[in-house]
Amino acid sequence: MNTPVIIKQVTVRFCTFAQMFRGSYTDGSVDPDLIFLFVAVSDGKETGYGECLPTSLIYSGIKGQSNIDEWQMLLRMCGELPGKDARHLGRLIPDGMRSEDTNSIIDAVDFALHDLVGKRLGVPVSVLLGGMAKPFVWGMPVVHTDTPEKMIANAAQWYRQYGFLFFKLKPIGQLDADLCVIKGIRAQTSPDVRFCLDANYSLKMDPDEVIQYINALSKHGLDTYEDPIDSDWAGYQYICKHLKAKLMLDEKARTPQGVMEIVKHRCAHQINIHADWAGGFQAGIHKAQLAAMGDISTMIGSTHYLGVGAAAYQILSSVLPGNVPCEQVYMEVYGMKSYISDPYEIRDGKIFIRNAPGLGVQPDMPAIEKITIKKEIFS
Repeated sequence: MNTPVIIKQVTVRFCTFAQMFRGSYTDGSVDPDLIFLFVAVSDGKETGYGECLPTSLIYSGIKGQSNIDEWQMLLRMCGELPGKDARHLGRLIPDGMRSEDTNSIIDAVDFALHDLVGKRLGVPVSVLLGGMAKPFVWGMPVVHTDTPEKMIANAAQWYRQYGFLFFKLKPIGQLDADLCVIKGIRAQTSPDVRFCLDANYSLKMDPDEVIQYINALSKHGLDTYEDPIDSDWAGYQYICKHLKAKLMLDEKARTPQGVMEIVKHRCAHQINIHADWAGGFQAGIHKAQLAAMGDISTMIGSTHYLGVGAAAYQILSSVLPGNVPCEQVYMEVYGMKSYISDPYEIRDGKIFIRNAPGLGVQPDMPAIEKITIKKEIFS
């Protein structure tokens, strides 16, 4: 297609969402109400959509929290888009606006641009990212910290409903309790079920205790342990050398420089590109390719999305090297309802990437209008 896709209008929304399901974590923290920044980019014929959660407001006190006014910065980015050719995709975001603090809002703009161009060209976003790779990704929902009985019951329900064979656990952080959970889940699901545990740095253990704890869990289906404790590169390298499961790093891998340090020190088996922190499709792919040079695989992490962000990260997972499960699932899995009318099918534990133009999903704009607190339109 040689005809430019000239952006005529950009609408930015600030939305709020009161969660019915609030996840809890190993350190005792609980999910807050959610805020979404929602972007719509139109050329007058088609509209592309993207979204993010403002880390400055949602992830208060967590490493990786943005230190800028993301709403105002997003308005600056979007105000420069009208009149531009959307086919330039992420190149329309000025280099001077790119930083770790802007990763989330770059996601929102980048996803919307890709969705618009994919629709205008009549191709899936995966084609714009280098070509369709995997027709599905293995889903891996998060089982949040609770009593062992409730954690087991949640995983068993999702296994019966969706057939998931991978679960991400926010562990209790004590060996006996965590063994009880993973043994109980396998007993009520399948011996083929595998686990990733993520303590978010909250294990009260030294490196040798971490090794002993993880190796004990590895005998019962633990595949990967993410961010068990906060350590330097030498500490992670020591843990890696003695593990029978894989060590995954998330917060330390949120920049290309961080990924290169992990490769250099050979101190992880896997990295996590946390949903909402990729910095757009190409930035996420770049980090995964850097990791692959060190024989390190890449997993897509998760957050809650209205829906188009979930589809975007599932697509990203489908084009990354390797075949690692995708943690990003839709709100429906957690008993809520997405603000899109057509989430991808989940069957036999697989999330099937829709072979449709753009992101392949359509937002429910009347429903999104109801949760919109403020909006700005640029034309």
